[in-house]
Amino acid sequence: MHHYAGNAFLADYPNSFIYKRVSSALDKKAIALTFDDGPGPDTAALLDVLKAFDVRAAFFMLAQKFEQYPYILKQMLDAGHTVAMHGVSHHSIATLTASQFEQQQLTPCKALFEQYGQFSPSWYRPPFGEITAAQMDLIQSQGLKVAGWSADPNDWFERQHPNHVERVVNTLMEQVHPGGIILLHDAVGDTDDPTCINDIVSQLLPRLLADGFEFVTLDELSCL
Repeated sequence: MHHYAGNAFLADYPNSFIYKRVSSALDKKAIALTFDDGPGPDTAALLDVLKAFDVRAAFFMLAQKFEQYPYILKQMLDAGHTVAMHGVSHHSIATLTASQFEQQQLTPCKALFEQYGQFSPSWYRPPFGEITAAQMDLIQSQGLKVAGWSADPNDWFERQHPNHVERVVNTLMEQVHPGGIILLHDAVGDTDDPTCINDIVSQLLPRLLADGFEFVTLDELSCL
């Protein structure tokens, strides 16, 4: 869902799908920061980093992980972050019918958000960015919105490399643009492995802020 070459049909859902805003239509360098695959062992500390920079982000979370981090949804909501769905588990939904998608992922995911956060999310991002037109029809009928991305440094890749943090930050600084949506991860897939996300964000945010970027929520970006 970065270049969307195989997902041209998503243009048919202008009110339910966003992956960027055209920068020429903006009067400010607005950008949205998003995180996938959490919650994980780094998520609580990440919230502290974001608070230090007064930045609000969107968290596309896997509901099966909530039991390990039962208080995280409330902390995110209290801090003004966007709490969003990434599914129950990190499995591609592309081979599922719309009905299977609803029964196996969407409905149980919503139920777990309600259970652990007393909250019904309005944003969804499919694992691997893979989604079908029938699934988009279902999402649109339920009043949900799907977020893609326009800046992706593959921060999940080669996390043990000594230059990993520098590579991710520099890649994002090259990719980022006004109206863009940044994709990062506060966990990796269905695992509970630690990441380098807090080092990445601690270096990335001051550089973006110094360049005049203004962080907005997905709802705010979609209204620009």
